[in-house]
Amino acid sequence: MTVVVVTVVHGCCCYLTSRYLISRVGRALRQTNPLAHPEVRRPTSAFLTP
Repeated sequence: MTVVVVTVVHGCCCYLTSRYLISRVGRALRQTNPLAHPEVRRPTSAFLTP
């Protein structure tokens, strides 16, 4: 019985940690990637077009 509890707790911890890491990595990529921001992409395209 204790093995089942440990497995469930471990699975929940792994799931929450992976969700947290994915959200953090996605947020960091969104901040560093200018293509993800249309308001950032518009001035650069307007600047590149003569």
